Amino acid sequence: MTEAWATACDVYFGIYCLMLAVGYVLATNVQLHRVPSTTVRKSYLRALDVLMLCLAGLVAALVLRHGWQFAFLGRVVRVRTVYTPLLILTILAAIRVGLHYRTSLWPGTRARAIAVLRAAAVAGVVTSVLMGPLLLAVGEQLNSGHFVRPKIFWRNSPPGIDLLAWIVPNPNHPLAPASLRSWMSQLTRDGYLENVASIPLVALGVIAIALIARWRPPRVPLAITIAFGLLATGPFVRLAGIDTHVPGPWALLRYVPIVELARSPSRFSILVMLGIALLLASALSTIVSGRPAARRPILAAVTVLLLIELVPAVPLHSAAIPSIYQTIATDPRAEAAVLELPFGVRDGTRSVGNFTARTQYFQTAHHKPILGGYLSRVSQRRIAETRRHPVLRVLMYLSEGNSLARAIPPITRAQWDEFAAANSVGYVVVDHSRASPELQALIVSTLRLHEIGHDGSFHLYSP
Repeated sequence: MTEAWATACDVYFGIYCLMLAVGYVLATNVQLHRVPSTTVRKSYLRALDVLMLCLAGLVAALVLRHGWQFAFLGRVVRVRTVYTPLLILTILAAIRVGLHYRTSLWPGTRARAIAVLRAAAVAGVVTSVLMGPLLLAVGEQLNSGHFVRPKIFWRNSPPGIDLLAWIVPNPNHPLAPASLRSWMSQLTRDGYLENVASIPLVALGVIAIALIARWRPPRVPLAITIAFGLLATGPFVRLAGIDTHVPGPWALLRYVPIVELARSPSRFSILVMLGIALLLASALSTIVSGRPAARRPILAAVTVLLLIELVPAVPLHSAAIPSIYQTIATDPRAEAAVLELPFGVRDGTRSVGNFTARTQYFQTAHHKPILGGYLSRVSQRRIAETRRHPVLRVLMYLSEGNSLARAIPPITRAQWDEFAAANSVGYVVVDHSRASPELQALIVSTLRLHEIGHDGSFHLYSP
């Protein structure tokens, strides 16, 4: 039931629940233990050491010489970056470390496995029933070939959390300097929101004190924190905004079906914070267990310190809706569509034109159809269809702040009339604060729309 509810809220949450379930089963049934060094063959270790040394030399040469090219069997081979050598080097290092460890099942695993399989079967049936409509819709999309699967590129897919971003103080705190927020905004191209992952310093302090008191972290929360922390670093480890090119687990896991839909690895930090919260609770329990008299003061002090550290200073914005939308809302024609300029189509990976999500928010007031929009995933087919339309192509091009070029012919009045009639365009809203002068001129000179009202920078026109 939780899986179905989480997926209905967001696909990311459904994938997280699935990964948590798999991780819990592994953590409770598989144990990892170190084997004596005498049982590891020295020849294997030496071979791995030689290979790693050679690859390290190759990486150093690439960094110093910025790559080179040579001919092999009549073909030109170019070696420019250290992505692949570091991938191989990381895999060899993982193998070398893994030779010193073995896995085995915990005692009583068979009985637990049977119980887990029974629970999984019941959960699968319940989840399938609750997710029936969603699964049916996904099946139809897959069958028609319209299911949107974003392309995953090896080098430039979404990055993860910068290592320094984990330990910096809360950037949303009222006392946080603007330079901290500016620095975090420039860490990656995804901006500020995808880079905030500050682990509370109070929590780290409490955990450190508990470790000094010989506290042993519980296995499952510790595994959750470490595993998802590694995933949140993204395909390649970044430090202070510098791509080290060292691959993390997400470099390979991002190609696994279903899991690949969780496109932005930085959001795994949500599960890291869940693990930190569990570890903090366990550490606090250990600290106060031997001090009954000081239990309440300790808990009160930690609570106050957490509240002080985590108090937010997020700017608030007015939710007022411009009055012109009331004119649209009172129109009895339910099919009268609204075209907002600048116009565009946006999803979680790209933007064509210049669409803003507040258009959809304003729609909650006027209840009319809108042109353009935002979805988490928009297919290439739909974007290509939009680009081929003579009117929408020009509107998107001008919405991006461009001037019409010879390659893009201007809109004719006949094309606009045909477009407006085919799409039942009843109103055009132009935000003059975002629309370029050429886009604003198009409204009057070519489309010859009649202005019927305005509120601030929002001007309402009627065809």
